[in-house]
Amino acid sequence: MRGKYKAAIALLLLIILLPLTLLLTLAQWVPTLAGIWLPAGTRIAFEKAHA
Repeated sequence: MRGKYKAAIALLLLIILLPLTLLLTLAQWVPTLAGIWLPAGTRIAFEKAHA
């Protein structure tokens, strides 16, 4: 029974942390991924959000 709680907590952390990590590193992996589909020489720029 105790192992099920550990597995449930690990799964919950994975579900929360994985999307958060991907979101926080968006500027690093999106241009590389988009470069597969975009023509050569295309540039991608992210604008800073105004708070």
